Amino acid sequence: MKTVAAILAIAGLAASSAVAGTVSFDPALTEVNINNLPTSIPVNVTVDTAGLTNDQFDNVTAVIGSDVLLIQDFTYNPDFITRADFITNPPLYNNGIYNSDVFVGGFDGGVVQGPYLLGVLTIGLPATAGGLSLGDHTFFVDSGRDGGTSSIGRGAGSEGLAGVGTIRVIVPEPASLALLGLGAIGLIRRRLS
Repeated sequence: MKTVAAILAIAGLAASSAVAGTVSFDPALTEVNINNLPTSIPVNVTVDTAGLTNDQFDNVTAVIGSDVLLIQDFTYNPDFITRADFITNPPLYNNGIYNSDVFVGGFDGGVVQGPYLLGVLTIGLPATAGGLSLGDHTFFVDSGRDGGTSSIGRGAGSEGLAGVGTIRVIVPEPASLALLGLGAIGLIRRRLS
């Protein structure tokens, strides 16, 4: 957290806790089968200015985190790297705000209108089902929880950022599995005929 505060001070940005900007994750909801968990899931991270006092921005900082999921990697949009006068690159991992998190952001000499793709977040999942329980597991940006570090704005003024994404761990229902099995049997019979 001290490193994040130092970066904000160097950039001359004042953190805010009033939430106006939004972060959206695409996909916002990803369902995974507990019997066949992927090792990672890529998620697009987009910031939007729709709720801001000014609909343009030249600075954005975000702590993306989860108390259950592993924040594995963040890759900036190449356009953001090219445009930014200052950027936290590489991103800062494990800042202690969440069990697993990443601090990303920077500021631009020009202004950008949202929605704007900031980059791609990679969420890691355990290789076995023992690491995750059934149900919803969230990852998010919440300026209220991170003390106002997650913010978006123009010039010296900034407003808070918030957004949530979900990984849903499911067990396939027996009826769906039965239909898949019947379909496979039908294909095998057809091939043998």
